[in-house]
Amino acid sequence: VAQHLIAPQLRIAETCIAGLTELLGGYSLIVGAGELHVSQLWSPWDFVTADQQITDEALAADLVRDVTLSSVGAWASSFNHVVLGLSGGLDSSIVATCLSRKRIPFSCITLVTEGATGDERDYARVVSEFVGAPLFEEFQDTSHVDIQRSDASHLPRPIARSFAQSGDLKSLEVATHVQADAFFGGGGGDNVFCYLQ
Repeated sequence: VAQHLIAPQLRIAETCIAGLTELLGGYSLIVGAGELHVSQLWSPWDFVTADQQITDEALAADLVRDVTLSSVGAWASSFNHVVLGLSGGLDSSIVATCLSRKRIPFSCITLVTEGATGDERDYARVVSEFVGAPLFEEFQDTSHVDIQRSDASHLPRPIARSFAQSGDLKSLEVATHVQADAFFGGGGGDNVFCYLQ
């Protein structure tokens, strides 16, 4: 718990529940007769040495595009319909393009606040029109936020934010309407592109 409170963005296998660990990205879990074995299959550190660096910018861009299309397509192929949280920013726009190119059925939702800084509908509209997916424009409603209720108390890593309750409710309403079975978003994209804290 102390480690989580000090550095919540540092993701390690241990959770805030004693004895409960998470299988991190790049690792596999092998379940055998009476035993569990975790092994590391991939590490970013394998690619930081000089001989592994890609100096050709066009090749690097092609590789990032190909692996992003492949990854989003692989995740989405398990679902019948996806609801994508779309701001119109870079990361969620990339996910929208990947879903479209892989011909995954999806709808988009953009969350709007009264202030101009919380209204990215113009950008989201451009992206949704480009990829041919319906866009639901939903206003955040502070009456849907209950600061006395914790959305994180049951989680092995208490990271839910109270102010997200309104957006979560709107997303669930859209998902029910379009009969979606998954939510996708661009969250984490900043970390991929070196906004590391």
